[in-house]
Amino acid sequence: MTRWTQQAAEDYAAVGQQTHVQIFGSRLTQMMGDLHGAKALDFGCGPGRLSMAMLQLGAAHVTGIDQSRVMIDTARHEAEQAGVSNRLTLAVGDETSLPASEPVDAVLCSLALMMCETEQRLRQSIQGIMQSLRPGGCAAITLTHPCFRREPYPMFCYEMPTDYNYFEGGTPYRVHIQSADVDREAIIVDHHWPLSMYMQALIDAGGRITNVMELAAAYDDGDQPIGPPAYLAISASRES
Repeated sequence: MTRWTQQAAEDYAAVGQQTHVQIFGSRLTQMMGDLHGAKALDFGCGPGRLSMAMLQLGAAHVTGIDQSRVMIDTARHEAEQAGVSNRLTLAVGDETSLPASEPVDAVLCSLALMMCETEQRLRQSIQGIMQSLRPGGCAAITLTHPCFRREPYPMFCYEMPTDYNYFEGGTPYRVHIQSADVDREAIIVDHHWPLSMYMQALIDAGGRITNVMELAAAYDDGDQPIGPPAYLAISASRES
């Protein structure tokens, strides 16, 4: 996976999750089912805000893994502040840390797979996610929508190469993320993969796709989407 620079990790921890944490956090039950009493894994947990959202929804324990020590240190600090350190285990790791040593009931992987710069790493990550589940367990994977890379969105935009081709996987691009609350910008490098690549990798890893949601970057007061889809959420169960 793409390695975080110190500056990028600090900037992203400050501004990068404010929008999507609200959007995904309110839909975790729809994406993952009832989490009461569940043991869960948050792969690519970042500052741990969705890990803590799973705890708030009743998960008994969450293990958060992220390749950035800055992210893990931030998550550890926030968990201590929230008083949930005894239910949240945090560790530095990447796709080579999977599968989990003990099967879990649910796995969340939020906005992490776009950092895979090769198909091998993408497939290894997805296979590790599915193999971390107990039979019948559920994985929820969220992505920036691969079909809408040219669109400007509230709080973030893409800097795509001039020769960008949707069907060519692994193309690097920059994401500029801003916040209305914090006067700074986070710039990260992601990699484009066509939608079919994600779906096929899930199927090849033994996943049964159970739910797909397209989500906007902003919603009006009636919870109606504003603008084109910014995110894609895919849920899959492990059959055996």
